Amino acid sequence: MVGEAGDRVAVHFTAGAPECYGADATVTESASSVTIALRAGTRADAVDRVCVMIAVQATLEVQLAAPLGNRQVISG
Repeated sequence: MVGEAGDRVAVHFTAGAPECYGADATVTESASSVTIALRAGTRADAVDRVCVMIAVQATLEVQLAAPLGNRQVISG
């Protein structure tokens, strides 16, 4: 969890070179849980580009509609 208000979650993952690969997330919230579905892949502007095949540790901050509190975080 990040942020003083507790309304953001940091998702850590392995990605490709940032020049070629991107990620976004879909969040589904309920009273008892927060499900975060991470989607990663080749950026649209890098489709015809030669990309370096490396692994990069990345973090994506996901905004929640309400503070996380005691809710469970689920990978979806």
